[in-house]
Amino acid sequence: METLIIVLVICFIAYEFIEHVAFPLVWSLVRRKKKSSSGPERILGEVGEVKKWDGKEGYLLVGGELWKAFSEFPLQAGDKVVIQKMEGLTLKVAPWISNEDR
Repeated sequence: METLIIVLVICFIAYEFIEHVAFPLVWSLVRRKKKSSSGPERILGEVGEVKKWDGKEGYLLVGGELWKAFSEFPLQAGDKVVIQKMEGLTLKVAPWISNEDR
């Protein structure tokens, strides 16, 4: 009977260690490698569609959101662009070149 109690205590301690130390550690390592789902890092490299453009600035749709943007390249409504940089709440973009166009 005493051996059974010792085995149960050891199993309980091992279970608690795995649940509260090992799983959270592994989970944090796995999640660290994922792309950020918030903040400016999330949007860099994404492809958007120009909705309104005038000269070197305008608005584009990215992930269902309308963003103010500027570009050194001439663009027009309907063009696809890739986000290069974020300056405040304004995006710097360049024309998107698909694999088919290369």
